[in-house]
Amino acid sequence: MLMIARNFEALAARYARDRIEDGVKIDNPAWNEEKYCGYMRDALDAYNKCAPYFASKMATIHHIHRHMNLGALSDDELTTLERLVARAAEPGSDQDREGPTLN
Repeated sequence: MLMIARNFEALAARYARDRIEDGVKIDNPAWNEEKYCGYMRDALDAYNKCAPYFASKMATIHHIHRHMNLGALSDDELTTLERLVARAAEPGSDQDREGPTLN
């Protein structure tokens, strides 16, 4: 579909109002607005049909940011949180990318 869209663009360029040759803008004797618009419409339609395969759609997520009240945590919860933070801050963890990674 992407190749078809590019072919339609090439066909539309043949009927564009003007073109640049050797750095000089000249009028195109083959200018045909109806054909130009038709080919561009077909190219845009083809691009729209192939776009989902080349650009993934972003998921809509509602993020709520709240500051954690550490005073409300129990001793066990606070110990677990401290352990997780210490593990994430260790040298060679995946946070600093010095250790082995999957890619």
